[in-house]
Amino acid sequence: MARTKSQGEIKSHQQHLLMAPSEVEAIDNWMFKNRLKSRGEAIRRLCQIGLTYNENAERIESLGDEMFEKTKRLLELYVEGVENSHEGIDESFFLEMDALFERSLELRAEGRYLKLMRGKLSDDENESAATDADRLRGQYAEHRRKLFAKKTT
Repeated sequence: MARTKSQGEIKSHQQHLLMAPSEVEAIDNWMFKNRLKSRGEAIRRLCQIGLTYNENAERIESLGDEMFEKTKRLLELYVEGVENSHEGIDESFFLEMDALFERSLELRAEGRYLKLMRGKLSDDENESAATDADRLRGQYAEHRRKLFAKKTT
């Protein structure tokens, strides 16, 4: 694990906080999985992870959109290349593209979650974004179908 600012510092501040039983259970499970000796150490490490994650949130929030656009463009370039080379379309390429596209949607969902947790997204906007993901899946499938049909005709 990378050194954090708090490593080496004397831990002299106590915080009392109330937690739901499910939160305590989740922390304990994480603590045991990571072989930590105390719940306090687990909470400190989770706070460090959360702070580091938050520092990178803006970049993470935009990765899914960027990846989706690049996936779409890569698919277009591949079909153009196949058309110019007179070779058939390799279906395994489309399977890889499908996996890449699904990953881009996962990143978009992660970005939405980050925005929601940071108070930058309302529940309604989150629901709308989930509907948008379904719409994008449909657009991608249609885009893929058209490109494949164009080459096979």
